[in-house]
Amino acid sequence: MPLKLITPPSGLAVDETVTKQQHLRILHDLEDSVVEQYIKSATDEAERKTGRQLLEATYELILDGFNTDVKDRIYLPKPPLKSIESITYYDAANQLQTLETSKYYVELNEIQGYVEFLEATPAVYDRKDAVKITFKAGYGAAADLPESIKQWIMIRTANFFEFRQGAEKAEMSDALLWPFMLPELI
Repeated sequence: MPLKLITPPSGLAVDETVTKQQHLRILHDLEDSVVEQYIKSATDEAERKTGRQLLEATYELILDGFNTDVKDRIYLPKPPLKSIESITYYDAANQLQTLETSKYYVELNEIQGYVEFLEATPAVYDRKDAVKITFKAGYGAAADLPESIKQWIMIRTANFFEFRQGAEKAEMSDALLWPFMLPELI
């Protein structure tokens, strides 16, 4: 189940100026690029720990068929699911087709979004990329992120900043992410 990033998020998960001045107490611009990189690294770590996409991004899920569960659903990674942009597939004659939106239902669930097929799925050609689901995931912009996730990113950024040589301080801040962690990652 390869997942391909189509459109990466734009911007940072937390405000760089607020993080720099209010959280790190840095009043100059000399370390802006370092702080920005630490924010990006902390955001990546928060996404890995929670299994979620924080800022909105577009992905393509590539499947070898309509591999559904018993309820004819395909669960999509990187919650929260924002939208399904398209579902394309190679039909039995190896011709690219787009599945009509009337043939499936989309559950935009914050825990785990999914596509539920309302009728039998079409036969597909035998290939590794027979089905492609293009979707948007993430909370949206930085302003839409839960406060505890933003707080964790700022704490982690401060940790990176303070311990640049790799010595990592033990943090209890991971508890801020626990409510957002997917059950399979706990």
